[in-house]
Amino acid sequence: MPEYSHSRDPETGKIKYRTEKASFSKKKAVKIFRSKVDAFQEMDQLGVQVDPELTFSMLMDWGLGQDVMSAKASASDDLARSVHLKAEFGNRKAAQITPLMVDNFRIKMKKTVSGRTDKPFSGSSINKMISLARRIYYLGMDAGIVKSNPFSVVEKWGYKTGNIHIINGRKIIS
Repeated sequence: MPEYSHSRDPETGKIKYRTEKASFSKKKAVKIFRSKVDAFQEMDQLGVQVDPELTFSMLMDWGLGQDVMSAKASASDDLARSVHLKAEFGNRKAAQITPLMVDNFRIKMKKTVSGRTDKPFSGSSINKMISLARRIYYLGMDAGIVKSNPFSVVEKWGYKTGNIHIINGRKIIS
């Protein structure tokens, strides 16, 4: 049973070690050991401790509770937008959401009828939902609770980007 560095004592700064039986297979045990050592070194050197069990809903609630988000003039609108995001991504792990899932969400929301207007959601409403999630993921990255942002690579609907127009999810080169 290998002993690996687990954490640092905040008072003394000494490294705490933990012994754990990993597997009957030596290869699996070595792989688990290396991943634990790498995680400790990353946390120790960079101060990053990503929570793999963090769900999207938990991340959204955390982000909306931050002072920088509640001080916005659109804070009440952000709460309303988060309902649709939580309905789609709520129970999924925040780290497991991919840009493909985000694109599928955009297409689904374009076909979903809004309860307030009885019309499908507009491109700008969908963009605001995506922007809210993108901003909260960036706050999470700054705080070290998520590593990447799946909402950062999604292009906006109906906006011109260079010589490429994106209209209804299709790229049109002009």
